[in-house]
Amino acid sequence: MGNSKIMTQLSRIALIPARGGSKGILNKNLQKIGDKTLVEWAINVAIESNCFDEICLSTDSTEIRELGLKNNISVPFLRPSNLSGDSVRQKEVINHCLSYYRSEGVSFDFLTLLQPTSPFRLSDDLKAAHREFEISTNQTLVSVMEITEFDDSSSYYEDPNMVKYNSVFKSLIPILEAKATNSAGTLRQEFRKKFWRNGAIYIFRSENLFENTQLILPPVLGYKMPWQRSVNIDNEEDLKLAKLIHRARLNIDFI
Repeated sequence: MGNSKIMTQLSRIALIPARGGSKGILNKNLQKIGDKTLVEWAINVAIESNCFDEICLSTDSTEIRELGLKNNISVPFLRPSNLSGDSVRQKEVINHCLSYYRSEGVSFDFLTLLQPTSPFRLSDDLKAAHREFEISTNQTLVSVMEITEFDDSSSYYEDPNMVKYNSVFKSLIPILEAKATNSAGTLRQEFRKKFWRNGAIYIFRSENLFENTQLILPPVLGYKMPWQRSVNIDNEEDLKLAKLIHRARLNIDFI
């Protein structure tokens, strides 16, 4: 992009990362819950929320690309092979997307990451998360699910997805970090309420993403979701659970 290009500033972009390959489940993003693929669940909730100036599908798959075009969202590129492997980090995928738009003279205030593996988040979740985040001074929003049962296993403290929630500021602190800063030691009761990053919603201030190597910048705002909407599909068991939940939702007010 040349220095003479005039940038157009838009408010919000939703990025749906959906590569064709997968490690845990074959063609995971094309697996169906009901009559929709996981990719279509993400596309539909982004459209229904009416939150976004742009909805971008980032994929290396022509089949997934066609799903995006069929649903009238933007698929402005096919992701290169060096950004399509199992070890590629979301930060690289996000920067690739934002770099493309910058080259086209477009920038955004906020980027929302919508992984297809969380099919049950609602458009109301996206609306509420954006309302809370945009009036805050936090740098990142992360959706979380409360863990109601807890044992004393040290593995919980060592898991980076486990966080402590400050109910006053709705901010998140990794339990491992909280433990490390407590010189008197960590008591079980200090973590009576614990939350798990459920992967459904991440919101970032776009201007900070290029400037930092870290993706989730503190202070982090927590957006709480119930377990029924927090299913994150990583393996065959998760997929079976999601299908059971979906069938239950068709018959009763499950959520």
